[in-house]
Amino acid sequence: GVELLEGLRFKLRMMGVPIQGYCHTCVDNMSVVKNSSVPESQLKKKLNAVAYHYVHSRCAIDILQIEWIISAENLANVLTKIQAGTVRDRLMENIMWKAKRNGKLALLI
Repeated sequence: GVELLEGLRFKLRMMGVPIQGYCHTCVDNMSVVKNSSVPESQLKKKLNAVAYHYVHSRCAIDILQIEWIISAENLANVLTKIQAGTVRDRLMENIMWKAKRNGKLALLI
């Protein structure tokens, strides 16, 4: 995902869009936040070493900042995890326009 972020930033700069600061990247795994933002942290799995160094270097040069978000508020979970209907509907309201019809949420299409 970091490579796609870099590519998008590069394309926007080529089109003349000024980009200031870093991209906020929200994850619901606290160990990812600690391993990418704390230089002293050590990895327990060797397989993650290459990706870790790549992401950590991008954090160091202010391309992205990894932040923690609780699982119940993570919009990516709508498409990746099974959730209760009320949680799913609340998250979907942030993604798509919805309106109430007869007391139920309905897509505006």
